Amino acid sequence: MENREKATAKAVRPSSASERAALAMRARILGLYGEALVKRKEFEPALEKLREKLPIHEALDEPDASAATHLQMGHVFRLMDCSPRAGEQYRIALALGRQHGLKEKAAESLLNLGMMFYFQKETEQAQDYFQNAVSEVREAGPVPLLGRTLMHLGNLFRKEGTNKKADSCYAEAIKAFKALGDEYNLGLALANRALLCFAQEDEEGGRALVKEAFDRLFFAGAPSEIHLFKATLAAVYKVHITD
Repeated sequence: MENREKATAKAVRPSSASERAALAMRARILGLYGEALVKRKEFEPALEKLREKLPIHEALDEPDASAATHLQMGHVFRLMDCSPRAGEQYRIALALGRQHGLKEKAAESLLNLGMMFYFQKETEQAQDYFQNAVSEVREAGPVPLLGRTLMHLGNLFRKEGTNKKADSCYAEAIKAFKALGDEYNLGLALANRALLCFAQEDEEGGRALVKEAFDRLFFAGAPSEIHLFKATLAAVYKVHITD
């Protein structure tokens, strides 16, 4: 299959502030248009709009925006159930992040590669990517990404039965989300830590964490997540939460 991302024509660098502003506006419009198409599940047209953005970011010398666009394209390919092409986009974003010292973008690329392998049940590769992402993000210091990465790594350890490592990851993720005031992700981290308690037959600890998790998720306006965790508890651990 032709690599259409690399075949995109280069844009001419702007020679004035007005040209730069016009290119920046065009990139923004293309991005919004692409996002709208994704919401309508029109994935190929969405990719076309995102491809059109790439030479503009190159012309404006915006490696951060270029990496972000490749990450978006990776997400679209995952929605299309096309993991090889998603992985290609995440690796391009990773290369851009490392080339330009964009540690957060590099970490986000590693996180998405890890998630891709995690859902393919290739846990060894997923673990490597998650751990590399944690290393990158610790240097960059973006608390939200650190918490999300640790939560995914904790989920992997929990499902492998490596309970102490899982609990350590959840504890650090919870601390990060509390510092940020991120109620939604804090609720998810608490709920996943509750699943770990139930897996270790600590029902008292699990129920205490579930209550706090559901309070946080309710406050964050995420009832669907509460229903999902209730269903998981009932199906996997035979625990029924009625309140």
